Amino acid sequence: MSDALSRFLIATHDCDVDGMVRELAPDAELRSPLFAGMVFRGRDDLGILLGIIYRMLRDPRWAQPIGAGSQRAVLGTARLGRAELTDALIVDLDEQDRITRLRPHLRPLPVTVRFMLRLGPALARHPGLLRRARGGAHTP
Repeated sequence: MSDALSRFLIATHDCDVDGMVRELAPDAELRSPLFAGMVFRGRDDLGILLGIIYRMLRDPRWAQPIGAGSQRAVLGTARLGRAELTDALIVDLDEQDRITRLRPHLRPLPVTVRFMLRLGPALARHPGLLRRARGGAHTP
C-alpha cells in the first residue's frame, strides 16, 4: 500500500486537513463527481474543499486499498446525518508516492444528492475557488 494514501485516509478520519494536504502533489486535482466540469486543483484549493467535505461527513471508514503501480482504488463509507454515503475512490500517485488525482464515485443517489445540496452552499462561500474549478485563472 502507498504510505501517502495510508496517511491521507487516516487524516480523513481525523478531519486533519493539513494531514490530507501534506500527501498531495503540488498540482494534485479532484474532478468533481457532483458539479459537471469542475476540477479543483492545487494544495490550497483542495485544502479548502477537503476541509468542507470532511467537516460535513462523520465516521469515514476505508477498506484496504487495492491496486499497484501508480493507481489505487479504495472503498469507503461515511455518515451524512443518519444516512450512509459510499465512495469508490480512485487515487493516482506520482513517482514520489504523492497523490496527484482523486476521483470519487459516490452512491447511493439519494444520499449523494443530499450531500451535493449541502456542499453547494458551503462552496459558494468561496467564489474564487469555484471560479478556478470552473476553469478560470488558477493561483497555485
